[in-house]
Amino acid sequence: MIIEENSNTQISNRILQRLPVYYHFLQSIEDQNQFISSSEIAKKLNLSSIQIRKDFATAGIEGKQRCGYDVKDLIVSLRSFLGWDIFTKAALVGTGKIGSSLMAYKDLINYGVNIEIAFDSDARKTGIKKFGIPVYPITQFNHYISNQNIEMGIITVPESRSQEVADLMVNSNINVIWNFSMNSLEVPSKVFVLQHDMSPDLAILLNKVKNNRQTDGSLNKKQDKGYEIKTNN
Repeated sequence: MIIEENSNTQISNRILQRLPVYYHFLQSIEDQNQFISSSEIAKKLNLSSIQIRKDFATAGIEGKQRCGYDVKDLIVSLRSFLGWDIFTKAALVGTGKIGSSLMAYKDLINYGVNIEIAFDSDARKTGIKKFGIPVYPITQFNHYISNQNIEMGIITVPESRSQEVADLMVNSNINVIWNFSMNSLEVPSKVFVLQHDMSPDLAILLNKVKNNRQTDGSLNKKQDKGYEIKTNN
């Protein structure tokens, strides 16, 4: 995942990426613990207790002396800080495989994102509701967006069309874009783009696989534990 920052943020992206980890962990123990300390959280998540306290403090969350943090209150506070308790209306462009997967992902609304409307350039995919979401022709983007109070745009079109779609969103005053194409978008400084790219994560995972193969001596053995990638010459 690559974050393109074109504006100042009041909290670092690293902290914002850690807060959901705390949230999901706390949810998993909500029925077991009333209070929890930063050291207990740190032990479970293999993090520093000092870092956790700093992250919570940045989010305006303070624990109680000798008691730690009330788990239920902490969950509510994190959810509120992350903006998951208020729905953000989103417009999605591109109802292919990736776009359809996001439209079908009902839990997305639990993270504060509600896909209100979708668009596609293929007339065969428009004029219908898909997963309960209306799909309109991309040529009618400005018409429908102007009446929807959309705050986030989601781009799930091929790379060759992504800049064109981004321009449409910017011209419709959408200043937050979630980009699933591999193209790096050119946008004004007021627009924030989160480019969703799996390749950095895959590079880390496959490097671990490679190291494991070398460690257990399987590099020179017949391929019986994984998949062989063949290339055409």
